[in-house]
Amino acid sequence: MILPVSTWPEAARKFASAYPPGRVLDERYAAAGEQMLAALTQWGVAYPGLIVEIERDEIPERGLKPIAAEPEQVTGAILHEATLSQIALLEPELVNFCRQTRERARALFGLVVCYVASADSSWRATTKLAVKTKEGEKTVTLTPSLWLSDLRSKPWIFEADRATKPDRHRRRAQSERLHGRPRLQRDQAAAMGHCIS
Repeated sequence: MILPVSTWPEAARKFASAYPPGRVLDERYAAAGEQMLAALTQWGVAYPGLIVEIERDEIPERGLKPIAAEPEQVTGAILHEATLSQIALLEPELVNFCRQTRERARALFGLVVCYVASADSSWRATTKLAVKTKEGEKTVTLTPSLWLSDLRSKPWIFEADRATKPDRHRRRAQSERLHGRPRLQRDQAAAMGHCIS
């Protein structure tokens, strides 16, 4: 679950429609006060924020290629016991929810460009991590952002012509259409558009 919208950073609130209503706590919990919200996160009922650190037992090649400095270096590779930055509930909840309508996809894109890109610097950084392949262990350079991997590799926008467009061209076209949102910061939109195309 996600904490009530009124507790979100202001830059993120207008994009709340990217989240399924049933996954966002009612405002009554916010009215109950900080102790209630702290208890909900401590008990594991809700994430403490929109950007979280996610621990994964393993991330396979499909998840590594979108964030690898040299994608060919992670062919057949698996990253074990990694902690990466993630948008809370992005995969699979937001991906599946937002792909149903263009409006929801715009809300997710707006959330990423207008809030996440500024609040989380992981997508601008790289780090060296050890992965395992059939040939043994080796070190590769990765961007420590799981949300970037998901946005680049998973179909999160509704497309009537999904069956006829190759994935790469479809994602580029999706990104270009979403850039039309008036409130998007142009520099961040350009940078994020490049990252998810």
